[in-house]
Formats: sequence, structure tokens, C-alpha cells
Amino acid sequence: MDAAVLVTVLHGRLLRAIADADRVHYQGLRAAASAMKRRGAIEAKLARKLILVDECSALVRHITSASADALFAQVEGALRLDSCDCRGAVAATTFVSSDEGIIVGNS
Repeated sequence: MDAAVLVTVLHGRLLRAIADADRVHYQGLRAAASAMKRRGAIEAKLARKLILVDECSALVRHITSASADALFAQVEGALRLDSCDCRGAVAATTFVSSDEGIIVGNS
């Protein structure tokens, strides 16, 4: 089975199972996971997995060729910038961790 179909089917099954058990209509798995976590029915790790399935399902439902091409072009551009001579300038930057946050300075 195609990965997009698996995600979509899983999302629907999970959302319906939780909604049926709680007798509540949730707008999505994020809302369902939040409600379950608040009442102690699930741990944070499982809630994060449900939220991830919800986000993946939203991506699968809304992605278009245009948005996929645009994302690919953005990453491709970032990779090109990363491989240019700009690395020398970045390598000279010093990162020091402190109790108040991160201090950044150029050496």
C-alpha cells in the first residue's frame, strides 16, 4: 500500500476510534491527543506520535505539485549556498553556551 494511503487510513481509523470512545467530535488528532494527554489516558510520547500522524495527514491532503516543487527548489538553493565559499565565514563564528542563552561572536 502507498505510504500516503497508509497515513490517510491510519489517521481516519485513529480519529474515529478516539472520537467513538470519548463520544466527542474532535477537529483532528492533535485535539484528540491533547484531550487524552490532559486526562492522563496517554503519555506525552504517544501524544506526539498522534500529532505527527495528524500533521502528515494534513500534508498529504493539501500538497500540490507546485508546493512540492517550491519546497524542493528551496532546499536545492540552500544546498547550493552551503556548498559555496560561504562556509569559511560560518566556520569563523564562535558559539558559546551560557546560562543566559547562546552568545554568538565572530573570531
